[in-house]
Amino acid sequence: MRRVFAAALLAAGAAQGSPIELRLDGWRASIEPRTLAVTASLDGVAAPITISAPGEPREMTEIASSSTRVAWREPARGLSIEFEASGSRLLARFTAQADTRVEWPFTGSASLDALILPEGAGLFVPTDDAAWRARLKDYCAPVSGALHMPFWSYVVGDRTLTYFVASDLRSELCLRDRQGRIGADLHHEFQARDGKRTHEIDIGFGDGSPIAPALEYRARLQATGDFPTLAQKIAVLPEVAKLAGAIHMYTWGDGRKPEFVADLVALGVKRAWIGFDQEPDGVQIVAGPEFVGAAKRAGFLTGPYDTFNNAQDPQGGDFVSRWPGRIYPEGCIVDRDGKRRRGFAGRGCELSSEAMRLAEPTRKPIATRLDTMLRSGANSYFLDVDAFGEVHDDWSPAHPMTVFQDRANRLARLRTVRDRGIVLGSEEGVAWSLPLVDFVHGAGGTRNAAIWAEPKGSYGKWWPPDRPGFFFMPMEPSESFRASRYDPAHRVPLYAAAFHDVVVATDRWDLPMNKFPSIASTRQLIELLSGTPSIWAMDRKVLADWRPTFSALHRFFEPLHARIATRRLTAFEWLTPDRRVQRTRFEDVVEITANFGASPFEDVAPGCLRARWLAENRVEAFCPLPPGAAARRWVPGNSGRS
Repeated sequence: MRRVFAAALLAAGAAQGSPIELRLDGWRASIEPRTLAVTASLDGVAAPITISAPGEPREMTEIASSSTRVAWREPARGLSIEFEASGSRLLARFTAQADTRVEWPFTGSASLDALILPEGAGLFVPTDDAAWRARLKDYCAPVSGALHMPFWSYVVGDRTLTYFVASDLRSELCLRDRQGRIGADLHHEFQARDGKRTHEIDIGFGDGSPIAPALEYRARLQATGDFPTLAQKIAVLPEVAKLAGAIHMYTWGDGRKPEFVADLVALGVKRAWIGFDQEPDGVQIVAGPEFVGAAKRAGFLTGPYDTFNNAQDPQGGDFVSRWPGRIYPEGCIVDRDGKRRRGFAGRGCELSSEAMRLAEPTRKPIATRLDTMLRSGANSYFLDVDAFGEVHDDWSPAHPMTVFQDRANRLARLRTVRDRGIVLGSEEGVAWSLPLVDFVHGAGGTRNAAIWAEPKGSYGKWWPPDRPGFFFMPMEPSESFRASRYDPAHRVPLYAAAFHDVVVATDRWDLPMNKFPSIASTRQLIELLSGTPSIWAMDRKVLADWRPTFSALHRFFEPLHARIATRRLTAFEWLTPDRRVQRTRFEDVVEITANFGASPFEDVAPGCLRARWLAENRVEAFCPLPPGAAARRWVPGNSGRS
């Protein structure tokens, strides 16, 4: 009777706007239902921490509460809202079945020291950093895509405060400059066509390690039982083992000839992943059976680039965007306004995965494409976009689709490619795609928005076919680009902490190592620290011009990665206050210390790293060799002007 009376008092207080307190392990949450303001009081800590600032006051009905739960309805938006104390975690749930929108939580306050963001490899940004406040202001990231894991986190003193988003689809995280500090707001959209769904955010505190949120997310995925590691993928398909120790590259021109493979072998390269695009009726050199056979005999993985994401007029479109019959334009995604969604670079359209799913039983466009692309004997395949995380609604009456169906379709066709018995890669590799891919290009970098902010035309053109300037023309990055993507003081290996033994990740193919000679040494240290292969745009000239740098890197990287590719990254720490000396640990195998600073640290020289092999008590040092003058000069190809 006493418990019922207390609950009634709590509900009455909530109706009048009074906070309701829920007790959790190690802290208490104070919730104001009308405004959804939430504060945390940690045991033994005097100052409260803002979990969410208040929003617009709203009318409530059907309020019910207990010591571990409070729930109510919000009639104006058709929402049922619930907060539940579950151990040390506060669970916030919003349920609806009509078109409506939820904006919550509103985060960012003076007590939050730094933002930890799982964009790509991982970002660490002090919340009062003026340059980063300007870079990130009003940047919105789909939680299911632009964030590689569905959470964001803050450093709060000696702890981390993390918001896990269980309902990643239709959720978007928007960063704000909030009173001189970086804040973040979560937006979630409900659509009636999805049926009744629940949007859930899971909030709690962890230890002070900047990789603590990633390690916790990894533990959550492991608990689901659907978390195949590289070792398990190798057990199913032994060819996956060839990723261990492999440097990645895309080839053009004479890089698609057996002589290029011979050049690599002569340098002592035993492992490589070599990709290529194909345009059989174009002017570029096609990577045919002789090249593929030479690469396979050398022990390399090699295969084509492909995408199922675009469609163009088959009479004049790009090879990978040509599909049989009336797939273009009938298979195009149709937006809510009835217009076709334009394709990459404004050409053709974005192709509906649902249209392709419906076409496959009879017209077999994907099966036919795979037969065509694999007839040279390739043992690997790179399928662009499908692991990127971007998913769409399709309002076409012929093939209607929700984002939930789009994700299911993309996973199904990744499985279709994988079932061909080839080593499969894709773009970026967001968390939900990883059970089906072996390697990803993109997750080894971060802040992709910086790429598109570079001056238009400075990158070079997609021409000539044998040596496109976009990939091969060396350029000096802007200071903003350099700081956004490759300042080690703002990088933290979140992706590697969660997935190093699950998937092999590199930087993007449009950011090859040879594109930016002046930052190549820093990039190599960043990648080695997290056990990440480098990626290159290659032909015989690049290999010759970069030979000393490339050879030094592969001699150090290949045996290192061969031993740690299937190992977890278990620890990361900063060893100096400026965060420019960093250390990682891969289980009980090796400890890597990188010195990005200007002064020696212990026995690690500036611009160098040290690998300490723990069982052997053996130390190896590596200092990247800066590229020479030839690597910095632009020599166009022979098929036309760059």
